[in-house]
Amino acid sequence: GSRDHFVLSTLANETVLALENVRLRREATEQAQTLRALIQASPLGIIARDGDGQVQMWNPAAERIFGWSEQEVLGRPYPLVPEEKLDEFRMNLERSLRGEALTGQETLRQRKDGTQVDVGIWTGPLSDGGAMVVIADISERKRAEEALRESEERYRSLYGNTPVMMHSIDREGRLASVNNYWLEVMGYERSEVVGRRSTDFLTEASRRYATEVTLPEFFKTGVARDVEYQMVKKNEEVIDVLLSAIAERDQAGEIIHTLAFAVDVTERKRSEEALRESEERFRKIFDNSNDAIILIDPEQDKILDFNPKACDMLGFSPQELSSLSISDIHPGEMPELLAFAQSVLETGQGWTNELTCRTKTGAVLQAEISSSTVEIGGRTHMISLVRDTTERKRSEEALRESEEQVRLLLNSTGEAIYGVDLQGNCTFCNPACLRLLGYAEGDLLGKNMHNLVHHTLPNGNPYLVEECRIYQALRGGQGTHVDDEVLWRSDKTNFPAEYWSSPVLRENKLVGCVVTFVDITERQQAQETLLQQMRELAVLEERNRMAREIHDSLAQGLTAIIWQLNAAEKAVERGGEQALQSLNRVRNLARDGLQEARRSVWDLRAGPLEGRTLSEALEQEVKSAAGAGDVETSFVVSGVERVLPAGVEAVLLRICQEALTNVLKYAKATRMTATLAFDQSQVRLAVRDDGIGFDPELPIRRDRDSGGFGLINMRERARLLGGELTVQSEPGKGTLVEVALSLE
Repeated sequence: GSRDHFVLSTLANETVLALENVRLRREATEQAQTLRALIQASPLGIIARDGDGQVQMWNPAAERIFGWSEQEVLGRPYPLVPEEKLDEFRMNLERSLRGEALTGQETLRQRKDGTQVDVGIWTGPLSDGGAMVVIADISERKRAEEALRESEERYRSLYGNTPVMMHSIDREGRLASVNNYWLEVMGYERSEVVGRRSTDFLTEASRRYATEVTLPEFFKTGVARDVEYQMVKKNEEVIDVLLSAIAERDQAGEIIHTLAFAVDVTERKRSEEALRESEERFRKIFDNSNDAIILIDPEQDKILDFNPKACDMLGFSPQELSSLSISDIHPGEMPELLAFAQSVLETGQGWTNELTCRTKTGAVLQAEISSSTVEIGGRTHMISLVRDTTERKRSEEALRESEEQVRLLLNSTGEAIYGVDLQGNCTFCNPACLRLLGYAEGDLLGKNMHNLVHHTLPNGNPYLVEECRIYQALRGGQGTHVDDEVLWRSDKTNFPAEYWSSPVLRENKLVGCVVTFVDITERQQAQETLLQQMRELAVLEERNRMAREIHDSLAQGLTAIIWQLNAAEKAVERGGEQALQSLNRVRNLARDGLQEARRSVWDLRAGPLEGRTLSEALEQEVKSAAGAGDVETSFVVSGVERVLPAGVEAVLLRICQEALTNVLKYAKATRMTATLAFDQSQVRLAVRDDGIGFDPELPIRRDRDSGGFGLINMRERARLLGGELTVQSEPGKGTLVEVALSLE
């Protein structure tokens, strides 16, 4: 320290003076001997060098410090300066040559073994131009100072960076210092807190407790342990801390330093609160569970705890159940009970439905028991959840019987039935389904039914699954009924089928659909036979009608012509004027007969259907009507078009022609639309116009100029095929003529 430096400086100065005196009084032998003894005994290295830097004196202390003996250095250049200190050495040498003294300079010098040593140097000039150098080894002091510095740095680092809130207060309770973690947690800068009272950062309740209790006691005893505070951060967030503090006193007993540690226990508090809430929730679950819960000591065969449901299920009061052993609830099942308990104790958990429970009344309950182990007070116990499955087992048995009945029904019914899941994969199929499709059960289960049996339309086009009407039950949850498609057998042949697709719901959630189908080949053949008969009947009726019309029109007209010709013959005999009138009447009658003959032929002709489908023929008639009058027309087909019997198509064509003729001749329309619609059970033809309309309730005039005959003929044609023709119209609001024919 400074004292050592002072002592060394004084000693060095005295040594320099003494040496100078020795040099000046070389002849004074006694003094020279005394000085030499002093130099030899000095703890300081003493070196004398001349003006050329040659060593002239080297005492034992210099030898101890640097390792060179006196004989090794006398008369040689100064060997002590390391390379990095040469500039410093030369500068000091120049100062010495100028007569300047060097006092207490701390620097590095080099030992004989090449190591370096910390030294303090004092120099003074000699009268012959040389210099006297006094050197002190200060290595130990340097090491002590470095150790102290490192210790202080470690303390500062520990104080500043330890992940615990640390602070010191003065005698007035003001913050003297805080560590970095304190600032980090509280959100302040150091300048914002040092000098403020420590209680400024507490909640009101904690501040009052600190002021009235904790601080007085701390300044009295010098110790505070595990004091619970709530501190307020800069952002006003409140945290819970646990604070402990110690105080250092001087010899007079006054506190000179304090150190407080505050641990943030907010999360621990929250965890404790969460644990408390969890325990409360567990107790609520325990008490309100719909299943019986029983805590068991298996070694003592005792019931330690239970919930209210256990009392309700077994019929005992809490006092009665507490007095029972677990074997009392399972009488006659001790081997099974012991085996189950041993398994749970070995594995930590277990489940069984092989044990029953005896109630207070002696009734036996079917039960499911789920158990696990729990450690309480260092001992292993079992907690068991017991569920009464008596009613469920009865329901399961009833369900099993119901399923057996359904299975018997599916196996015995003549209708084919299969089920699919939401992906369209087969979940079950009955024998009738397998028989009609030609598959074995293993060929269908788990397979996509659309790809196997429903992949192609009757016309040979691919049937996309997105358009499949069976899947309407899966897409929209709505059932569907279809009778105009085919299903495909395993041998790649197909048959016409009628099917019903119904959605399957489980807990109000769609899980698949059930498809019921029948082969309608025989039905269609019967329908075709019936339609053929109806067609023949229609032809017969049409022939009868034509016969009546020929009789009523052509035959009568021809008869009238004959009468008129006879009259003309007689008139010629009487005079020319009357004969001319008869011939004019004959001409008119012949013209009318020709027109009626053409109409009859037109009624019989179905030429537009030759080589065309019904929709193509109707569309051509609509286009022809557009060319015959100043009216805008359109034709629409809806549904899947089907090939109809020839008689049906002819009737629809005739009705359409008659309706179009009426529009052109009487409606004065600007727009007309014809629609042909197919669905599962019927075909509908509608002709709508925006013309002048009429009142359908008025009596129909039976003459061709009014259009009344056309309506009568259309109704007659529809009636012959079992159909119905309706007319909707109002004056000024156009007319709708619609015919519907059943396809069944």
